[in-house]
Amino acid sequence: MSKLSKNQFNRFCSLLCVITGKEPKENIQDKLTQDGFYKDKKLTEKGNSELRRLATIAGLISDTVFDDIRARKEFNDLIEVKK
Repeated sequence: MSKLSKNQFNRFCSLLCVITGKEPKENIQDKLTQDGFYKDKKLTEKGNSELRRLATIAGLISDTVFDDIRARKEFNDLIEVKK
């Protein structure tokens, strides 16, 4: 299994935070937005690609897991709207 550099690890955690429904701190949001990974409180296509790339490098999770996390968040958002 490959290791992520400190910068890659921090970016990975920030991107993972976004797809699990948590808002990163303002300075992290600014950096993700500046790098083109984050817009309108969600990941851009570039952000999703970067998250998958970093996860692959680290050997941590597959696309199936990403899709499952995203589906759960969308389901929870839908439930919240109906309340």
